[in-house]
Amino acid sequence: MNDIKSFVGGVLCSLMALLDPIKDFEIAMVFVFTLNYLCGCTADAVNGTKWSMKKTLWFGLECFVFLGIIVFLFLIGHFLHKREEALFCAQWACIIASWAYAKNILRNLKQIFKKGGTMYMIVDVLYFIVSFELIEKIPYVKRYIEAKQAEINKKREKNE
Repeated sequence: MNDIKSFVGGVLCSLMALLDPIKDFEIAMVFVFTLNYLCGCTADAVNGTKWSMKKTLWFGLECFVFLGIIVFLFLIGHFLHKREEALFCAQWACIIASWAYAKNILRNLKQIFKKGGTMYMIVDVLYFIVSFELIEKIPYVKRYIEAKQAEINKKREKNE
């Protein structure tokens, strides 16, 4: 039994050492996901919506899937001997996800604070910057959003 524990411990330690370059990305994303969850729950409570186990499970699933994607992006790049490129991909995936979740966090904060209050105005300005101005700085995101908007507009035209 001790041999099995030692083997499992050795495998886990080796895996953790292999994933050390993306450790900071993973920790940062856990913070982003947790803040998103807390702001969403607080916004629901302020607006009179009851706590939902479904949202909690969805939070866990999103964390698991995204962190898994980052790990696999890095591992695939590592084993293809493209470690720097793998780090670059993992980093940009985290940046884009942080942008998307920052929009959602700020939207939830707007629902929490009293409209017209100082914090509401601060959050509203930040929401504007993150939603519209920051898009210009992230490669390919503006084109993606424009393409999705065009797709939505085509569907609306067909339905009319």
